[in-house]
Amino acid sequence: MANERITESIVRDHFKNDPLFRSVKFEEQKSSNKRVTELLQKSSKSGKGIGKPEFIITFPTGNIDYLLVVECKASVACHRSSNCDKPTDYAVDGVLHYAKLLSVKFDVVAIAVSGQTEQELKISHFLWKKGEKKHTEKSDKKLLAINDYIKLFNNEHFSEKLKYSNIVLKAIELNEEYNNYSIPEQSRNTMVSIILLSLLHKPFRESYLSETSVKSLGKSMINSIENAIALSEVRNREAMTDEFNKIFTMEIFVDEKIKNKKEKEFKNSLTVLKEMIKYLHNNVYPLVKMEDTGFDVLGQFYTEFIRYSASQQKQGLVLTPFHITDLFCDLAQLNVNDIIYDPCCGTAGFLVSGMKRLLRLAGNDDNRKQNIKKEQLIGVEKSPSMYVYACSNMLLKGDGKSNIYRGDCFQTVKEIQSHKPTIAFLNPPYDVGNARQMEFIEHALEIVAPQNGLVAAIVQMSCAIRNEKELIAVKKRILDKYHLKAVLSMPDDLFYPVGVVTSVMLFETNKPNKGLKTWFGYFKDDGLEKRKNQGRIDAREKWNDIKKKWTDAYKNSEEVAGLSVKQEVTENDEWCAEAYMKTDYSTLCDDTFIKTMREYVSFKVLNNKNLNLILEFKPMGKKIPLNAKKWQWVKLEKIFSDFERGIRLTKPNREKGDIPLITAGLENEGVAEYISNEEMKKYENAITIDMFGNSFYREYTFCCDDNILVLPNKNLNKYSGIFIATIINSDNYKFAYGRQYRQKNFRQHEIKLPVVSLNTPDWQYMEDYIKGLPYSKCL
Repeated sequence: MANERITESIVRDHFKNDPLFRSVKFEEQKSSNKRVTELLQKSSKSGKGIGKPEFIITFPTGNIDYLLVVECKASVACHRSSNCDKPTDYAVDGVLHYAKLLSVKFDVVAIAVSGQTEQELKISHFLWKKGEKKHTEKSDKKLLAINDYIKLFNNEHFSEKLKYSNIVLKAIELNEEYNNYSIPEQSRNTMVSIILLSLLHKPFRESYLSETSVKSLGKSMINSIENAIALSEVRNREAMTDEFNKIFTMEIFVDEKIKNKKEKEFKNSLTVLKEMIKYLHNNVYPLVKMEDTGFDVLGQFYTEFIRYSASQQKQGLVLTPFHITDLFCDLAQLNVNDIIYDPCCGTAGFLVSGMKRLLRLAGNDDNRKQNIKKEQLIGVEKSPSMYVYACSNMLLKGDGKSNIYRGDCFQTVKEIQSHKPTIAFLNPPYDVGNARQMEFIEHALEIVAPQNGLVAAIVQMSCAIRNEKELIAVKKRILDKYHLKAVLSMPDDLFYPVGVVTSVMLFETNKPNKGLKTWFGYFKDDGLEKRKNQGRIDAREKWNDIKKKWTDAYKNSEEVAGLSVKQEVTENDEWCAEAYMKTDYSTLCDDTFIKTMREYVSFKVLNNKNLNLILEFKPMGKKIPLNAKKWQWVKLEKIFSDFERGIRLTKPNREKGDIPLITAGLENEGVAEYISNEEMKKYENAITIDMFGNSFYREYTFCCDDNILVLPNKNLNKYSGIFIATIINSDNYKFAYGRQYRQKNFRQHEIKLPVVSLNTPDWQYMEDYIKGLPYSKCL
């Protein structure tokens, strides 16, 4: 007799064996999602009571407005009625009943399943979009992978986002497992490469679970790897096999037992190895094959695995995030004939993104696709372990012939030049210093110059702003030959959890820089947010819109307020948007100044025990509009010509007292503590600016350390001081750890103020304006 439980079991097993299963919420007959529960409250197929679909799948880590709903019937004869109007008796009728109700708040993929065996199983799929009156039947007649169901929503970005979240989770889990068995951090990534390359070999995939010893399993892996390397014509097989052979001397491949630190007992090494292989076989290897939407899944896994193994920071590695390697393809405006070169390719992230883009441009031209894989992707990697990761990444993506060289890019010039690259993408090592990073760029420029190519590099911000002799010399050599086309200031947390501030530099090789302007972009907000155990992710799906805004402005060389500016620069200038952007004051309003006033009053209350303060929120004067006077750009140095820098005072040398010591930071307006050191100069009635560009007016007596600039003026009072400090703070977005506010910045700093004449502020107007605002009586 047909049993519906058997049908349900087939469906349940199908989804539980999917590599993305851990990234979805799989529930049976009820849901923890409040919106789903509300919609099912009175939706029973019989017309009475709560609706209970067989399975409900939601996407809490992806798009919360998507869901899958499944209805099962034991017999294929009960698959669909003639009019689809018998939800109690037929699978299609039932699932469409639920889909219609759930589509009030969700985009729904409805799946009807009937039959007792996988061979006789009958499947129907329907898409019912949120708020629509009708559904669409899909042609698929078998159960699909979760990734393929996601495609039915026609949202590739959602698919990528879900897979990325899934990959991060698996990287963390696998690292924890390797740590439990004391597998060294520096060996974990190579071990992952060994397993994934072995899984490329079908005989290994089918036989590894039946191996009877760690030695025979290791030998089988070696044979499989050699097969993969031989088929792909890796240029330096010895480098790969040397790294692999180190792994096979580890305890887990030699001893019959290995200790699990977490469980504090010895385990069978063969069993542990098989479980590790099975984990990657089930959870990562299938994703590698999703070329259409998950092309760089393996690269993501390597990047996250390295990050969570802690090897990244210890090895000085800063691996480029994948949305940035993709951005490089847009900035370079790749065409299908481009040959891409990366002189320090790491895990081959740039090459994989480039391959993905070129293959998309090739369309259905299979010959062109083969040529892209074999001839148009060139890399060099010096680190033996990173060379292994790069080659493994490319091999698993089917590059056909690995054109990745093992060695020093400065020593492989002739070999690389023979490929005639037209584009170079690079992220040079950051532990070599600023001048050396720029020498990597110089090398890339020399390689692509004969082809009038383009170079795009992501380097530390210090390369763009430091005044170092060797750095300036390299920058001069570059500008004498090549045009600095664009520089983009990137988000401060881009490489989280590694703390490094970066910029992207783009160079054209067909002309020298003299007489040409550079386009500077302020690309500090990419829309990504930090999430626990996920790193920085596009949680609110902002990135695509932000990227379009960035690339449109770049391609059109537009100057956009708050985003971009054009400026001709030399080797002695700062190469960043922050140095040349004019702040857009159109957003200034009364509330901007009122916020400063409220913070000032709060500070006075918190820091003065004997304060006799009248908390009167009414203004003390007549309201004056902001545009009542003429505003002009004025240099701070012209107004505060007697500016001074504070004195360095380390914590051990601070003597407790009652004088506020001002240091850099926003907390408590920068007051770190109270001291009595006689050597510290005392100030009052002055504006301060700290190393991050934060500005405050200080009516009281204070002293400050060397991260503070003090701006006195005899015309200053608490009203005009708050006005000017508010204006200065409009510029603090330009400064951070990567670019600190110093005396040279102050001398160049211009702000807009109401004036009575050139470089002469209208002190009376500023005072009267603040007096006309709420809280002015409290000041």
